[in-house]
Amino acid sequence: MKVQKYSNKELYGKIEYFFVHSYLGLQRILAFIQWTSEVYIDKYGAKRFQGYSHYDFVEVEYIDRCIGFMRINDTFYIFDKENQVNFEQL
Repeated sequence: MKVQKYSNKELYGKIEYFFVHSYLGLQRILAFIQWTSEVYIDKYGAKRFQGYSHYDFVEVEYIDRCIGFMRINDTFYIFDKENQVNFEQL
């Protein structure tokens, strides 16, 4: 999933689970996620990262969309339909 929490910077993470939190009569739906390490864009425009980082709680309203991860050796690639890589055929 992709999160845009406090700025326009794209943050990515893996959702572990969702839950409802109640406090002082207010209910919020939260997600417990594991963030990716820093995301790099390679020379082909593909987004990639080397592994996962820390865990955190995020309000569901900040989750922008679902994306996919694929691991090849020690590198993870991000499949993000909104920001697809387009290759020209020769």
